[in-house]
Amino acid sequence: LTLFVIIAINAAINAQKVDSLPKLDTNKIELDSEALAAIKKKAEFPIPRKALFLSLALPGAGQFYNKKLWYIKVPIIYGAAVGGVLYLNFNKTKLDYYSQQYYNRVNKIPSDPMLDPYQTTAIKQVRDNFKKSYEESYLYIGLGYLLVAAEAFTTAHLAHFDVSNDLSLKVKPVLETLPLGQSSTGIGIALSWR
Repeated sequence: LTLFVIIAINAAINAQKVDSLPKLDTNKIELDSEALAAIKKKAEFPIPRKALFLSLALPGAGQFYNKKLWYIKVPIIYGAAVGGVLYLNFNKTKLDYYSQQYYNRVNKIPSDPMLDPYQTTAIKQVRDNFKKSYEESYLYIGLGYLLVAAEAFTTAHLAHFDVSNDLSLKVKPVLETLPLGQSSTGIGIALSWR
């Protein structure tokens, strides 16, 4: 019974009080020009997730959405993509050629006469090098794809930071005590951007 009385009293004390302030009609709130400008400026900022997903869906779309030097970035992105695909195609063509020549040499089938002076191990080594380059070209294209998406995301994210001329650094000394009641003290420097 005592526990019940304590809980009831505690509930009555911590009960939410009725709001004594009058209700505001939010439809009639007027904003000054600075508040409207701040809201409009915030609405103009790109959304980082949207930039990321656009860039993952179509490389370069995130950069276009961010509107930060997109006319320079998008041609570079597609130029790099075309270069990566051409490099991939070159390595695939050479890999197929040297694989066929190695197969012909091992199975005693007549092969390209230009490769007659070379030993079978040399042809195999060249084939293996082109195979490695072919596999690496897939890696380069994938890393480029992810790098473009990461660039779009970070550019959109950094658009929200204040880079005005009013930034300053304040340095002030700090006296710190160790946790758990230990008596040692130390001196440090606190840096804060304002």
